[in-house]
Amino acid sequence: YPPAEERTFLKPREEEVDLEGGVGKLQVITSQTPKEDQGGYYCKACDVLIKDSQAYLDHINGKKHNRMLGMNMTVERVGVQSVMDKFKSLKKKKEQKPVRTFEEYEAKLEREQKDEAAKKKAKRDRKKMKRRGGDLPPDDEQELNNEGDAELQAAGLPISFSSKKR
Repeated sequence: YPPAEERTFLKPREEEVDLEGGVGKLQVITSQTPKEDQGGYYCKACDVLIKDSQAYLDHINGKKHNRMLGMNMTVERVGVQSVMDKFKSLKKKKEQKPVRTFEEYEAKLEREQKDEAAKKKAKRDRKKMKRRGGDLPPDDEQELNNEGDAELQAAGLPISFSSKKR
């Protein structure tokens, strides 16, 4: 650790914490695999491998890790003027954002309501057709499932685990 006199106040993190970077990846790990390439989250500053995301977050926000980075766990005290300056900069940023009008919100809400009504109507129509014994109009999802079923069947794999036949 750096000596206490050389440590600075706690600062915000400059880089983004990537917790989803290794999700869905397959990786072969042997006894010769370097520590940073093994499964889990690796901290270069502390040379430690952590296996789950919650423990990793606890580590990077913890006292030992921040001391290794040369910070103590105290936050710099700021004066009233710096707080006022920050509020002014945030106010300017807010004023620069385009403001949506009430009409735009109403139009968006109306579109969403129309879409929802169309979905409900289609569902009702499918139910009526089913009750009458007619053929159901195919959905996009049903068409995709049927295409996937044909591919599975061509490969000689089962397409359903139910007892009734298609």
